Amino acid sequence: MVDKLEPDATRSLDELLETLGRLDRLLAQAIALAQTIYGAEAATDRYRGLHITPGEAERLLAQAPGAPILYCPADVVESIAPSTRFAWLQRAYQLSPFEMDVVAIALAPEFDLRYERLYAYLQDNVTRKRPTVDLALNLLCSSVEAKLQQRQVFASDAPLVRHHLLHLVSDQPHAPLLTQSFRLDEQILRLLLGQNSLDGRLDRCCDRTVPTVRLEALPLKREVKQALWALLRTAKHQPLQLYFQGVQGSGRRW
Repeated sequence: MVDKLEPDATRSLDELLETLGRLDRLLAQAIALAQTIYGAEAATDRYRGLHITPGEAERLLAQAPGAPILYCPADVVESIAPSTRFAWLQRAYQLSPFEMDVVAIALAPEFDLRYERLYAYLQDNVTRKRPTVDLALNLLCSSVEAKLQQRQVFASDAPLVRHHLLHLVSDQPHAPLLTQSFRLDEQILRLLLGQNSLDGRLDRCCDRTVPTVRLEALPLKREVKQALWALLRTAKHQPLQLYFQGVQGSGRRW
């Protein structure tokens, strides 16, 4: 039983809860709109999305094509501000605020399954428990024009998909983009949840070593230590590979 988290884990949890708190306020506004649009009986319909009544057909026809019915004005709900780990992800992959909001929407059900029920309600379909492209666009876009523009966020050459941060999932081939759900890559998910483990896809070829001795305590010349610190500062936000050379038993590692 774990009663207390390590300081780093506590900070990661606080950052995550802050981000999800902002998402909750966004969803609360959207749910208030949905209650007006879908009607009070929608909440008790066990087969929402699996059948359609004449009244629902009339409601759908009355909507303007492509209208983002769940959007909340920016002065009502603040943008989902990135935390430290979110900020690193945004810098590393040059993601827009809109893309970071999409990341937060995808992350939420991995932390708390109540978001699955909220997403199903907002999507007017009991089977759609995972966020879809359509849900993200309806929540975050203010107009039809904005929805058309932000579709590019889910294109194969856009940062989220090109860098494999986000995966689109479809239940059937050639499904429309709007119906496709999206999920975070496992390693990105672990990063944002504060789980600093090695990517499972690398288990067969890599291992992760946690240092037990600080650099200051190593029997190295002062100028060597200073050079190492300078190298680490320079390569802090970019890939770094070091090759260690030495006699057998000297502790060299890749």
